[in-house]
Amino acid sequence: MLFRFFLLVSLTLFAHLSVAQSKRAFNLIEKEKFDQALEMLHRSIEKDIVTAQAKYAMSVLFFTDNFPGFNTDSSYYYILQGIIDFEQTDSKEIEKLSKNDIDSFTLVNLKILIENFDFVLTKKRDAENDYELFLKKYPTSLKVDSAIWYRNLRAYEKTSEEHTWQSYEKYIKTYPDSESYQKAKINYEKLIYVDKTSDGKLQ
Repeated sequence: MLFRFFLLVSLTLFAHLSVAQSKRAFNLIEKEKFDQALEMLHRSIEKDIVTAQAKYAMSVLFFTDNFPGFNTDSSYYYILQGIIDFEQTDSKEIEKLSKNDIDSFTLVNLKILIENFDFVLTKKRDAENDYELFLKKYPTSLKVDSAIWYRNLRAYEKTSEEHTWQSYEKYIKTYPDSESYQKAKINYEKLIYVDKTSDGKLQ
């Protein structure tokens, strides 16, 4: 299923790249001449301060399935930088970019693809810490609410397995907005009462 998802992502990206065949960097990526593309893009980025198109291409490169340096963190870094550059680009340059089908929607769409791809991997691992990491890496993702829900769920499952007043106390302090907050609070109060009354500490 994950392979099919990524294949769909790749096809979407390369369908877009065909529109920009006049740009050599995209051509090199399509031809899988990755080293040449990487070197060219590095030079372009180092040369210019505002390089939305080069950073978009660099993001595409790092998000290309068969690129040996495939890396979602690098891809995400460059697309965020590309979006910032685009916002600083004057209208004349934006018009040039639009002729290659590169606009704010294109940039944001790639950002979302990266976030969604990483969320699929996060769900596959399906652990509290992984969801927490996702939330730190992608605070503006459309998957934030889902990540929070799954994180809280996995955290409560772990808390329930421990089933101590200490574990429930930690949970209600850490996740006060969780759907399981009330259950955790009830269990905490029951268990701490039993613990404090079992040796006569609390009457």
